[in-house]
Amino acid sequence: MMEVSIGGNVMIIQKVSLYSSNLEETKNFYVDKLGFGLLNESINSFEIAVGTSILEFKEYVGKGMPFYHFALNVPGNLFREAKKWIMQLVSLNNDEEGNDEVHFESAKAFSCYFEDPSGNIVELISRYGSSPQTNLTEPFSAKNLLNISEINVTTDDVLNVGSELQQYGIVLTDEDALEPNALNFLGEREDGAFFLLAPTKRIWYFSTKEAVSYPLMIQLKDGRFVEVNEDGNVSIGTK
Repeated sequence: MMEVSIGGNVMIIQKVSLYSSNLEETKNFYVDKLGFGLLNESINSFEIAVGTSILEFKEYVGKGMPFYHFALNVPGNLFREAKKWIMQLVSLNNDEEGNDEVHFESAKAFSCYFEDPSGNIVELISRYGSSPQTNLTEPFSAKNLLNISEINVTTDDVLNVGSELQQYGIVLTDEDALEPNALNFLGEREDGAFFLLAPTKRIWYFSTKEAVSYPLMIQLKDGRFVEVNEDGNVSIGTK
């Protein structure tokens, strides 16, 4: 395809649409239990506010039970408050050493992980080196989250999909080249938004689950989008 010039645009994840085989329980989990604001709902979907982003879940009627990994940005100074909040509501996942949090020194970030009723591996990440800071006037809650920070794109065509993402201005974060059998981060660190590009069967961090490709749609604020269809094919473009 022809190279597309999108230079200079900050990457902001405006909306992520995922699929769920457990839609009603997932809605109750996010809205009633965790306190996310419900924006829209229908008989087969609902949307919640994640700071300035929108997270949509749609009913899944295909084979398997879809799950994804996504991360939510916590203000740079509020990791401890966010962790205390979520621990009162859900059980955190542990890594192989039994830790329930991780410090990413190179990324200057702290994270913890949990699973929702759809089996999604959800990460709360506080990028103390780059995310805005907030002064709390009341206990931490879902309304203090900033936006959607990360979303996985699982495909066995990592090299071609990664190359096309870069043609649309979504650059590799740190790596010199795409790694077809590993987890690749794409996105500028200062934007605080990333695509996680990796093959199927890779074990997710803070989980025992193997990555599987399921349909999804990611919409960026500037009109760029990434869509994975039922067959695992990835489309990238602008609207």
